[in-house]
Amino acid sequence: MSTTLADFRRALKIVEQVLAENANRGDAWRRESVYSHASHLIAHAETWRAERQLEDLEHAAVRALMALENALEAAPRGAA
Repeated sequence: MSTTLADFRRALKIVEQVLAENANRGDAWRRESVYSHASHLIAHAETWRAERQLEDLEHAAVRALMALENALEAAPRGAA
């Protein structure tokens, strides 16, 4: 059995909730650099490692997706 997007439905629901909670920020994330998102991701991961708060993993997942989306947007056409 292979892994599909459906296997991540709970995690993606959490991502959706985090985005909804921060809706007041609009699309400001698109103007942040991939580096900025990656730095925030690392900070959340390090905090999770020290404190084991699920919220940090939730926010790290959102930052990972934001970094990936911005990197894909900046990539030359056909690169991804």
